[in-house]
Amino acid sequence: MKKHSLLLLLTCFSVSIVALLYVSFDEIKLTHHPFERTLLPSFVKEINSLTLENNKFYLSGSTNDHIYLANHADPTKITYSNFALSGINHLQLANKEQFEFNVSFLTIDSPNFYISDFSSSKHYYGSFSDNIIKPSVQKRMMLVDAVPINKQSLAVRTWKKDSIQELELAKLTSVPLNIERASTLLQKQVDGIFCTDGKLIYNRDLDRLVYVYFYRNEFICMDTTMSLIFRGNTLDTVNRVNLRPAEVKSENQFTTLSRPLTTNPRSYTSGQWLFVQSGLLAKNEDEETFQNNSVIDVYDLTQKGEYTFSFYLPDYNGFKVKQFNVTGNLIAVIYDRYLVTYSITPDLLHAKKYLLRDKIRSKPKT
Repeated sequence: MKKHSLLLLLTCFSVSIVALLYVSFDEIKLTHHPFERTLLPSFVKEINSLTLENNKFYLSGSTNDHIYLANHADPTKITYSNFALSGINHLQLANKEQFEFNVSFLTIDSPNFYISDFSSSKHYYGSFSDNIIKPSVQKRMMLVDAVPINKQSLAVRTWKKDSIQELELAKLTSVPLNIERASTLLQKQVDGIFCTDGKLIYNRDLDRLVYVYFYRNEFICMDTTMSLIFRGNTLDTVNRVNLRPAEVKSENQFTTLSRPLTTNPRSYTSGQWLFVQSGLLAKNEDEETFQNNSVIDVYDLTQKGEYTFSFYLPDYNGFKVKQFNVTGNLIAVIYDRYLVTYSITPDLLHAKKYLLRDKIRSKPKT
């Protein structure tokens, strides 16, 4: 019980650190950093917007036809619409009264859905064919993050075996019930907790997992056996975590003595692309433009994470991007209590070809 309480404290504190960073984000982002972006300033066009009931909604998945939202208040109620946002629909999972969900998260990979409840360390799955919730992996272990691969396996972030001092990545399976630890993937720089904090995401198109560090310019690409494919670098030059950790022994929790610099607060992967929202201003960017937008850097996972170009997602009604996902040439964004959809023009592949063509044309003759 003591370990479980510590886990929740650490998880909550990690979230509070990110929130603190956004409170003081203006101070950070007005500093130009020693790298340049290839910007496509008119890359996205707004399709429509929708005001949600409250700001507790989050994006749980999308297809070419639908955007799926869930709410922290009830993970068994699904809200969905098309990218035109022409109508809002609700779906209640059928047998929710059989389960108790506390700290939970819903992921939709249509036609399947997955629920992870971190308070009980239990996981569930189901299909839109019957909307019935079924138990999946039930191995009790302390998890910080869980990403479903299929109904029988999860990629997770958990504590190293026999330790609550460092985090590691692992694969959790139900048939057979097993955990395969990948202890060398996350590389400790300072404390093994905050210095390795990041976002774990699954790319079904490539059948790969990606882990993007929050506080350094690195991401990890691996297959679903948790074997390393390559390590990539984000555009910025922050390769060391600026962090001084401290333990508050009287409260059995950890804190920091210095504010870490958030280089990659949000990320998403779709198709061959990795999209990383950056918190840092490049030396060739305009400060006012950066202040009124969120910049997304695009990397090609089929080219060992090569940086391709960047584009802006504008602020909406005074709010910054809270969450985003990309499906084909469509983007869905949550801003506080607003859902906004965008189209990408030209599409990603053509944008890359245009940039490559322009680079060839501008190459000096020898």
